[in-house]
This record gives sequence, structure tokens and C-alpha cells, in this order.
Amino acid sequence: MAIQIKNLSYVYSPGTPFSHLALDDVSLEVPDGEFFGIIGHTGSGKSTLVQHFNALILPQKGDVMIFGQSVNNHRTDPEVRREIKEKKRSKKQLKQDKINLKALRRQVGMVFQYPEYQLFAETVFDDVAFGLKNFGEEDKSPEALERQVREALELVGLDFDEVRNRSPFELSGGQKRRAAIAGVIVTKPKVLILDEPTAGLDPRGKKEILALIHELKRTCSPTVIMICHDMNEIAEHCTRVAVLEKSKVRFVLPPEELFLRGDLIEELGLELPAPCRIARALNKRGFDLPENLFDAASLSRALGEALRRPPC
Repeated sequence: MAIQIKNLSYVYSPGTPFSHLALDDVSLEVPDGEFFGIIGHTGSGKSTLVQHFNALILPQKGDVMIFGQSVNNHRTDPEVRREIKEKKRSKKQLKQDKINLKALRRQVGMVFQYPEYQLFAETVFDDVAFGLKNFGEEDKSPEALERQVREALELVGLDFDEVRNRSPFELSGGQKRRAAIAGVIVTKPKVLILDEPTAGLDPRGKKEILALIHELKRTCSPTVIMICHDMNEIAEHCTRVAVLEKSKVRFVLPPEELFLRGDLIEELGLELPAPCRIARALNKRGFDLPENLFDAASLSRALGEALRRPPC
């Protein structure tokens, strides 16, 4: 199991007038190899939840298990070094019973919304290499760095020799986003988390980024978790979807089951995928179409079949 969340609660600014309950007794599981979607209104707890997945936020109550290791049972790097130096624990013992947050973050990569704003280094090479220098394996030789940075940039569709010495701020918008993603996948995380990966892109750009995500899932990060407001993308790409409302998980369902609950989805303030909305509207006018249609091609076929059926 890639990620297991058990009875997780989190309060921002506890004990102050600004206290806010962001997560309330949340439990869910994300198996290896899944393309898992997370949806919900702004403020429902989505971003807080996924930041627990790689320990950017540590649990206040409940437990987060990453590949069978509890995030609650962690050691910071200074603690690890001190205990080894004082010979209180061996490296082997520490690895056996304490999760190292740096090692965890190597396994669970996080791509924030508008990842191009995360770029900061003087060159594209330095930006992508930053993850390796901080979270990579022990071999940090120049040869190893160059090999892995090259591989990451090529995985996201950028020409290594063309962009390596350029400032990331000279790149086009699409290239910036790809360079930022390369900086996350350079450590080859087993889990890739993306917060609104297509935000701000035109239809062609969205299609290209989603195709890239599937390619990364196939070649690099077998488990993908995606926060998304676009129900069309959720319906077409995710194997299961968690619906958050008011800091709680309301449902975890496959899209074909979730979007059959159209009235409830709309009640939660979310929008059905466009083909589902069109099918529902046509059914109110006398058609008999399935309402779990997720793409234009499926809607077109279903409508063609309905029009060819003889009238009752």
C-alpha cells in the first residue's frame, strides 16, 4: 500500500482565535499503481491532506503510513546525525525503526499548483539538480548528477543540451512547468502528487501535461495523486476519486459510480463532467442516455444509438 491515512485530524493555529479545523477524522488508502483523484470545494482540506503524504505537514492526531512506515515515527536529520555520532544507535537500527523524512520525500514527490513559480536557480540544470543534492542517493558525483538531470529533463520532453545552461526564467510557460516537474521527478519518486497540474493552461497545454503525467506514471512514478477542479479531467484519468467536504471525506469511489450521483455532486457545489451534464439535460427532453459518459466520443456514440432506435 502506497499511502494509508487513519483518523487524521489537523487544526491550524490551535488554541488561538484563528483556530481552523482543516481535516476532521480522515481515513483513506491509496494502493500502489493507482491514479487517485481528490476533489472538493476551496477550503475543504485537499491541500492540507496531500501535504501530509510527504510529511510537509506532520500529523497532530491520527496516523499517516507511507509504504508501511508511520510518519509519526520520524527522526529529523540533526537527530539522526547526533545519535549516530554519540553511538547511541547504529545506522542500521535507526533505519529499522525510524523513518527518515528526507528518504520519505525522495519517495513521494510534490508538484504544487503553478510549479513554474517554484523555479529559483540561475540555470535549469541547477534547478533540477537541487532535488538530487538534497534528497538524492549517496552518489552525488558530477557525473551522476548530470546523468540523472539529463534523464529527468528528457522524461518531461525538454532537450538537455538546449536548456541546461539557460535561466529557467527565459523558458516559455510550458517549458517552465516541465522544468519544475523535472525537479520533482529527478529523484524518481514512487508517488507523484500534483496540485491542479493543468491550472492556467489552454486546452492544448492541458492535454500535453496530462499526457506527460501518464508517461511519468508509466516510466517513473507508478502511483499518481491529483487534486483537480476540472471534473472532465478527473472522470477521464482517475481510477478512484476522494470527495472532501468541510474537512471530511464524503466518498471514495470510481468516477463511473461517483458521477452517477449527479444531484449529490451538484449539492456539494461541484460540477459534473460536461458529457454527463449534456446527457442529463437530453434525458429531461425525452432521451434515454447513460449519465456516466465522460468524454465527447462516448456521448456522440450514445446519442447516435439513441437516434437510431425506433420510437416507442
